[in-house]
Amino acid sequence: MRLLARREEFSSLHVQCAWAFTILRIAHSCVQATVDIVVIRFGLFLLSWIALALTIMITREVMAAFRSRTRSEIALGRLSDRNTHRPPEAYGP
Repeated sequence: MRLLARREEFSSLHVQCAWAFTILRIAHSCVQATVDIVVIRFGLFLLSWIALALTIMITREVMAAFRSRTRSEIALGRLSDRNTHRPPEAYGP
């Protein structure tokens, strides 16, 4: 994720899905610790896993785009200087 953030190849939808998963899991835990109504817990659990599935699908899509771009850069010979060790700051934001 750090690489994606550095290359600015993620969308706000990806971040929103990750936060939705986190908030729904916290809500699930709160319901379980207080009232423990299984129907509500199951609904929150199901919604959180839908958010997680969306996050995974978006991540795969971004990674596939990254891989295809990298392959085309390799084919064009643009990545030859990346084989040498340079600090991450040398590649820019």
